[in-house]
Amino acid sequence: MSLSLSPERHPRPTLWSLAPVVVATGLFAGCTNLQPYRASTTPPYNQLAQPSRALPRPGEDRHYQLAFIEFDEFGDYWNADQVHDAHRMISKGDGRVPLMILFIHGWKHNASENDTNVRGFTALLEQIGQREKKFGQRVCGVYIGWRRLSATTEVVKEFSIWDRKRVAAQVAGVPLTSTVLSLANAARAANGQSVLIGHSLGARVLERTVAQAIIGQAAIKSIESQGSHEASDSTKQRKLTWNAEWPVRLVILLNSASESVYSRQLKLALSRWGDNPPAIVAITSETDWATGSVFPIAMGLERLGKPPGRNYRVKTDESVSPRPNESQEIYLRTTAGHNPFMIDRYVAPTQSPSTNAGEKPADNPFSWNLENVRWDSQSAAGFSRSFYTRPPGTNAEYPPRDQWLEWDLRMAETHTERDASLPRYPAGILPHIIGERLSGYWVVRVPDKIVHGHDGIFDLPAIDLLAAFYAACGRKPNAPLPVTLPTAIPPIKPGMQMSG
Repeated sequence: MSLSLSPERHPRPTLWSLAPVVVATGLFAGCTNLQPYRASTTPPYNQLAQPSRALPRPGEDRHYQLAFIEFDEFGDYWNADQVHDAHRMISKGDGRVPLMILFIHGWKHNASENDTNVRGFTALLEQIGQREKKFGQRVCGVYIGWRRLSATTEVVKEFSIWDRKRVAAQVAGVPLTSTVLSLANAARAANGQSVLIGHSLGARVLERTVAQAIIGQAAIKSIESQGSHEASDSTKQRKLTWNAEWPVRLVILLNSASESVYSRQLKLALSRWGDNPPAIVAITSETDWATGSVFPIAMGLERLGKPPGRNYRVKTDESVSPRPNESQEIYLRTTAGHNPFMIDRYVAPTQSPSTNAGEKPADNPFSWNLENVRWDSQSAAGFSRSFYTRPPGTNAEYPPRDQWLEWDLRMAETHTERDASLPRYPAGILPHIIGERLSGYWVVRVPDKIVHGHDGIFDLPAIDLLAAFYAACGRKPNAPLPVTLPTAIPPIKPGMQMSG
């Protein structure tokens, strides 16, 4: 059940043995037809596609609304009217405030009606909608679609990550960034909230998109504030923290397929966080084979012939020195959820079952978590109490209470005696966890019983987990986002000359 970075425990195939896979990947990459799956609900219509607004069927009692927005290989809109459809859905409601939940799928999925991510996302929206209707919230789902690889061979699907990773980088461009921000701002303008979710390479897309937006907002604040700092004051520190405006309640990255070097950069930018709920939570299953085994092999092959990464310098109380085994290569070859220097929290079975004192009753773990789990700045890991999930493999919406599984969110200790489910550190090396407890970017490992493998993100136990993080980690509307940036260059005053 444990997962390790140790080569003794997980022998890797040789590079030459992977040559047929590489060849097969090249042959099959890009074999999907370049076409949208959804049409706008306003002219011009694409009669071959399904509607971009998934409206209820006659007689269907649906507790959510849903819109689709699709992007092509280069990050352009297939049809910008889809964005207008989503805006109308969020802005023009029935008097209830909107809760906008946006989802970006991974490299094996798309926006078609029968895709498992579409079905899973609508099931999540329905569960949230049933509850939020009682509290005056209107659930508005936005499904972001982009072109995936269509292949019949499972091994080829896994190693298609080379081609899809390139496309994912292109999708995370100006149109998607402006779409995410404009929809979140539309929800905020209607006194609502937003949650952004990405899976696999979709999480990579979302992380890049969010990073650009957050840092851009912080940079604007730093420029606006420069006039209040004297040049001598601003040069005394190498870094300053600015409160960015960020309209999103929470960002969730599920089994992210992104190099942890980029997660590290954003985690450090959110490192001066204080006792506040996180802005970003990256959740990885300990049995996610795609990001735990395939991804490091693929990145290792991609790194062939390239100069090795440098060693990161870690500040200590005595001096600043390179940490021998904290090479940049670790961050270039692993995702955040499989990098022992990035994981700061993990989920484990509770050691002492909690009492029912003070809890609000609920008929299933999903509702119980939403009603009872809260942010606690005095708790080491941030949760006010344990949370529950339904047992794995169940289809029961309301299992008996004695079948619920109880879990704790725990801090990953900064020593080698860690929980068995966490990756091992190199022998004899005292780890340095980036950001540790006070970062606004959490990296969390969860057991297979909650998130099964790479694609079990919408199984009932996983949905229960998302409810717990949504309830505990939601930032207050319009709360400032502390972002740490290098000290800005002192502003040019009248009469000063620029040197060439």
